[in-house]
Amino acid sequence: MLLSPCVAWADEGADPPGLPALATSLGEMLLALVVVIALLLATLWAIRRLTLPALGNRAMKLLGSVAVGPRERVVLLAIADQVLVLGVGGGGVRTLHVLPISALESSTPVEGGRDTDARFAEQLKRLLEPRRDGH
Repeated sequence: MLLSPCVAWADEGADPPGLPALATSLGEMLLALVVVIALLLATLWAIRRLTLPALGNRAMKLLGSVAVGPRERVVLLAIADQVLVLGVGGGGVRTLHVLPISALESSTPVEGGRDTDARFAEQLKRLLEPRRDGH
């Protein structure tokens, strides 16, 4: 008894009553999914193309840094032909001093470590001491 509608439907050779509507709605749903994914990819591509390129390491070089407190550091940052001495702490970043790049012995970036911190501290102390020629 339960199988009698299926047997009758199989004898007729026609589609089941809900199959065309199901196929149509499934096709519409897949088409909508493809459109949404295409819009997402187009948006991501546009964002990547329209954003300004980052300055990268070519414009700025970290020459060194030394901790002067639990949350404070003094940082030497080379930008173009100047060296900025920055104070970095919990309250933000402040420019402490601006030097010409020629005032440094070497302008190559150094990796962090104990002896590089000591060299940086010595160089910073030497640069910030008052000059003997009155400048």
